Amino acid sequence: MDAKELFEKINILIDSGKYDEASKQLYDIIKSDNPKTIISHAYYLIGYINTCWDNKSKSTEDAINYFLKNINSSFPCVDAYVSFAKLEEDSNVVEGYLKKGLNEFPNNPKLLSSLLNVTNDKDYVVSLISSSGSTDQELLVNTLQILIKNKEWNKCNRFIFRLRSTELSERQNNYLDIVEGFSLLFRKEHNYIKAIDVLNKAAENDISNHFGYAHYLGIIFANLKLGRFDVAKSYFDKLPITNSIFDYFEPWHFIEIEFDEEYKTIFDCINEFFVGDNNRLIKAQVLYALYLYYPSASYSIYRYNKNSIKILKKYFDKNYSKVIATALCNMYCHYKLFREANKICLLAISNYDEIEYVEDLYENLEYEVLLDMAEDIQSFLSSEPYVKKNLFISAVLESIVKQLVDNQAFQVLVQILNFFSINELSNSNSAFYYAYAYAELNNERGFKLYNLILEKEPDNASVLNNIAVIYENKNELETALSYFEKAKNLSSKVLYKNNFERVLDKINNLEKQKVNNRKKEIRSFVKDVNLEYFEKIGYNDELIFKINNIKDKEIKEIILRDLKECAIAISTKQNKLATIMIGSIIEAILFVKLKEKNISSYNISKGKSTNKVKTIDMALNDLLYVADCEKIIHTNNYHLSHYIRDYRNLVHPAKEIKSKIDISHENVLVMWSILKQLVNDVL
Repeated sequence: MDAKELFEKINILIDSGKYDEASKQLYDIIKSDNPKTIISHAYYLIGYINTCWDNKSKSTEDAINYFLKNINSSFPCVDAYVSFAKLEEDSNVVEGYLKKGLNEFPNNPKLLSSLLNVTNDKDYVVSLISSSGSTDQELLVNTLQILIKNKEWNKCNRFIFRLRSTELSERQNNYLDIVEGFSLLFRKEHNYIKAIDVLNKAAENDISNHFGYAHYLGIIFANLKLGRFDVAKSYFDKLPITNSIFDYFEPWHFIEIEFDEEYKTIFDCINEFFVGDNNRLIKAQVLYALYLYYPSASYSIYRYNKNSIKILKKYFDKNYSKVIATALCNMYCHYKLFREANKICLLAISNYDEIEYVEDLYENLEYEVLLDMAEDIQSFLSSEPYVKKNLFISAVLESIVKQLVDNQAFQVLVQILNFFSINELSNSNSAFYYAYAYAELNNERGFKLYNLILEKEPDNASVLNNIAVIYENKNELETALSYFEKAKNLSSKVLYKNNFERVLDKINNLEKQKVNNRKKEIRSFVKDVNLEYFEKIGYNDELIFKINNIKDKEIKEIILRDLKECAIAISTKQNKLATIMIGSIIEAILFVKLKEKNISSYNISKGKSTNKVKTIDMALNDLLYVADCEKIIHTNNYHLSHYIRDYRNLVHPAKEIKSKIDISHENVLVMWSILKQLVNDVL
């Protein structure tokens, strides 16, 4: 296999990312008896492999060593010098090797370009490039960029001329018009008239302002210098107050140019001329402040100062502009004036604008500043009832909510959230945080929000877990357990598993507690169910003997049964049941006494009317009336029995609730005493 074919196969391996395999073959080449030219190329390829970004085994040290092996061999290559220059940190070493390379490869554009980048003696290298007669486009562009950076406009023309001889697009030629125009403006022997012609040509072709109005500014400057003030004014008046004046930093710019010194000179000239023209003077100051601000947003290059903010704010207070609002927000943030930035952001929203990029406005705020900003937001929402709410939510609320939650400022956040409907909040990307804040304050809105989120995201484990927490706080443990279980099954988070097990334990413990309480209750019930207690309350043989005097056997058995159950109810403190039974026993005793007297019916007076009522249909009140009239019971017992009747009416829950009377055990004992007196009186 010849060398060409061998290296083609190795290059295929390298292009495929098979670096280890390619390296192995290259090391084999180096160890063999191959010609020096082949070994030298193998050195270069090993160095190259160690610079490939996706090579996990790459080594900068190996790359440098093998590039040097190639450079110091009998057959060095230009790319080895260039690649070595990018890796070696010692610029003096790099410069020495690049000069050595130029001895090997005189006037090589890659070597000249590399040397121009590293050397401090730019003039020397520029003279080498100039004398080389090179028309290499990359070399010439690099040379121009360095000359412009060093403000050596005098030396630009010869390289512009050479570049124009290369193959360029229309836009690249327009770039050269800008460079040529500025070189005519700022070289020692300036030519303002020719500069105007060249820059006018660039302006005519730059319909979309690809060149950031550099041509207009150059034309304005040249006309001011020439005393053509009306022309200068006409071009100045065309400039819009936007971020339309900028340097050439972007990758698509053919030649990188920073106009910092040139634009300062131009705007100083404009400001001096417009001293008596306040409107144009303010506009010029605003345009320059925006120019200074421009690179901070994309490149973190901060050229502006607090005076720039002052200029923009003064203009902004009278002339709303989204561009200036954005600049002010970011500039305030840069100086950590977050409350001022927030006010600008709110003002933009009131003008139906969203400031798309704000640097750190709602991040890592001090607590007091955060509260001040929240207060401003509440004031804004109170004074702007017709604010575009979805815009406010996306631009402000979604940004500040996490800071408020992280600082546990739930009450403050909820005061803001209350300006919005549940549906408006649920459609936000931060709906979970809103629900969380409400839930932390036990506000029902949190529960509603969580459920609205769950409708859209039924498998959201965090929402399921937090709904479960709400149910747990309501002591609805079974429901809480079901939600915790769903969360646990959807996520491997230990928190969800622990929550499920905690509530399950709580339910089990409550069940055990219920059983224990029931046992205690039963033990409490039966502790007085004994002969001594019954004797104590008067449920004894004497009382039973009195009942046995009743002749009607069927009623007698009923009364004896009820009397026994009533005594048990009293002993177990079943007060309501005892009250009902005492009333029933009195009814039965009175009924049997009327029956013994052969009273089957009776005329009962109620107010002004009298009704004949059958004895069997009489209620306790009627029975007491008849017993009193027939002198069956003593008058005192008649009145005392009405006490029982009043309490017995509480058998109905509605009456019990309405009267708000509690049937105490003491009340029951009084009624039991009345029952015994009546038994003694009647039987």
